[in-house]
Amino acid sequence: MTELEQLQAELAQTKALLWQREQLLANTEQGIWHLDNAGLTVFVNPAMCRLLGRERDDVMGHRVFDFFSGPDLAILNEQLERRKQGHKKGYEIGLVRPDGTRVECFNNATPIFDATGAKQGSVGMWTDLTPLKQTQRELDAALADSQAQRAEYEALLASFPGLIAVVDQDGRYVYVNQAQADLFGLPAAEVIGRTMLEMRGPERAALLFAEYPRLRAGEVIRDIVEHPARGDRPAVTVRVNRVAAPPREHGQHYYAFSIDITDILKGEARSNFLARMSHELRTPMHAIIGLTAVTLGTELTPEQQDYLGRVHMAGQALMGLLDEVLDLSKIDAGKVHMEVIPFDLKSILDGTAAVLAQLVKDKGLNLRLSCPPEVPRQLLGDPTRLRQVLTNLISNARKFTDKGDIVVSVALASAPQEPLVLRFSVRDSGLGMTAVQLAGLFQPYVQADVSISRTFGGTGLGLAISRQLVELMGGRIWANSEPGQGSTFSFELPFTQDVTAHTAQAPDARHADRARSVLDASALAAIQGARILVVEDNAVNQLVAVKLLTQAGFQVEVAHNGQQALDRMAQGAFDCVLMDLDMPVMDGYEATAHIRANPAWAALPVLALSASVLAEDRARAARAGVNGHIAKPLLTHDLMAALLQWVPVGQRTVRSG
Repeated sequence: MTELEQLQAELAQTKALLWQREQLLANTEQGIWHLDNAGLTVFVNPAMCRLLGRERDDVMGHRVFDFFSGPDLAILNEQLERRKQGHKKGYEIGLVRPDGTRVECFNNATPIFDATGAKQGSVGMWTDLTPLKQTQRELDAALADSQAQRAEYEALLASFPGLIAVVDQDGRYVYVNQAQADLFGLPAAEVIGRTMLEMRGPERAALLFAEYPRLRAGEVIRDIVEHPARGDRPAVTVRVNRVAAPPREHGQHYYAFSIDITDILKGEARSNFLARMSHELRTPMHAIIGLTAVTLGTELTPEQQDYLGRVHMAGQALMGLLDEVLDLSKIDAGKVHMEVIPFDLKSILDGTAAVLAQLVKDKGLNLRLSCPPEVPRQLLGDPTRLRQVLTNLISNARKFTDKGDIVVSVALASAPQEPLVLRFSVRDSGLGMTAVQLAGLFQPYVQADVSISRTFGGTGLGLAISRQLVELMGGRIWANSEPGQGSTFSFELPFTQDVTAHTAQAPDARHADRARSVLDASALAAIQGARILVVEDNAVNQLVAVKLLTQAGFQVEVAHNGQQALDRMAQGAFDCVLMDLDMPVMDGYEATAHIRANPAWAALPVLALSASVLAEDRARAARAGVNGHIAKPLLTHDLMAALLQWVPVGQRTVRSG
């Protein structure tokens, strides 16, 4: 190869290398800005031009100072002086484009020297911080939302009228509220960090540790616990629900929610205590159950979804307990009155089975019905109480049965003519009981024995209520069982055949159809867009009602008391009013009476939305003129069923929440 050919080859190689470097500079995402010693632009790559919002020819040869102004120019001058002193750290600075938009950037400038060590200028590597800044803003907003949500849940926990404790997998208390700490006779801060062994003793601690596998499997364990007297504090009996928290990286946590039922067990001032407990407990539980239901409908992480689902489940379990206690109290006080109305027996059986079928199936059991043709269908009696007794007995059979069948059967216990007596039986293939255990059934707060209570939980209230309801309906109830052979709970009730029955649906069937229609989107669509006035003084309860209603497509306004509700109604028409009963300034009873006194609002549906659920509260609300009563805590199904029943159908603009 001649010298000329060698030079040509080296030139081609150099050109190729330069082309590669030009491609690298042209395609990098970072802006590159080369300045000479006078601050004139020697080179900019396309990324730098995009940051500046200018064409390359508008930048080349121009001084760097021409592209900055105000505080950004001051930052640039300061950084240039620092570099003369040897500082090399990068810095943040803003570029203002010709259209006025400002781009936050990070610049890391490096001086350039020739072979003799003389400075030939500098090159800056410019990074667009816009995505990072946006992410930071989103993180800050998410943190603020998280802190607000945490504050909200802490407020809910503070308002809970009971006891709360959280222990870790080693049985060490990581949180207790002051009510729980009071039972230990210590400030809450002194309980945290101690173990169940220290606070509860070895026997109780061992029982609680034994429950951990069941809790981790998703079970909610219900129990009644006696706390011994300490100092001047008398002994206390509490009803506890325990659940497991979602698994954590550093170990499992377990939650216990308790209610003091000492006064209930003693029977001291039971009616007044229960009335007060009902209202005071339902109000915060309305917020807890309602807000968790609303939050479960939003985007959550799997851990949050599981945690809130368990809180929601525990809240509903607590409300189930409260309803049982109130039922027993009303029976004891003689405030339960049996109805005698027409109903279809098969509809009652099918409806009860439909409600419980999934719960039974989830445990791997089969629920079967048996009602022979000779049993009359059209009867006169109390279908609501019949359904309640059947539900209690089926639920009891499910609790104590791990495999096999639950069979519900109906048979004639008398001749078909009057008086008609039907025998209902619920047979399971569960544990079975001894004769001694059978003797203690159907008494409040009594189960077959203590070990069963510890294993399966429960208060025995369901069976006690069933016995008293059956007896109030003129019947009798009993149980047959043998250990390991399952149990059969039976009851007989007298009925009158409804000889006037016709093909039209009985009231109970119509009610069931209305309830099912809530799940029918077309049925709900017929009333969506309706204007609903929520009259509620509690801010959290307002939030729950507004969220549920707006998510369902209704237009919602809020009034904080009865007087404000009347003022809002005078300014515009509404399709329905949801009225809390206990409020300041003007309560719901008085506000409803004013509404009914105005002929213009005579047909307006007013539905009580209240934690006051005793019979006297409902009667007083009915006298004031309410059309229906929705109990707190508010369940979406109950709310939509009531609106479907009372809100007029019409074409309206639907706003989705």
